[in-house]
Amino acid sequence: CQSSSCWNKGGKAACELLQEELERRQITEQVEIKTTGCFKKCTQAPNIVMLPDTIYYGEIQRHHIRSLIDEH
Repeated sequence: CQSSSCWNKGGKAACELLQEELERRQITEQVEIKTTGCFKKCTQAPNIVMLPDTIYYGEIQRHHIRSLIDEH
C-alpha cells in the first residue's frame, strides 16, 4: 500500500527492499511489484498483499521481506 499511512510507516522502505531482494535473486522477470491504494488496514501499516494467493501482511518490517519472498 502506498497510502500515506503505510508509506510513512515503512512501506516505501519495504517496497525498495523488496525490489532489491528480487534483483539479488534475479527473479525480477517473474515477479511484478505494484503499489496500491489503501487497504483500510491503517492500524497495521505498512501492508503488503501477495498475489495470486491474495494474502495480506501487516506491520511489515525489513526483516520480513526475505521470508515473504521465500514463502510465495
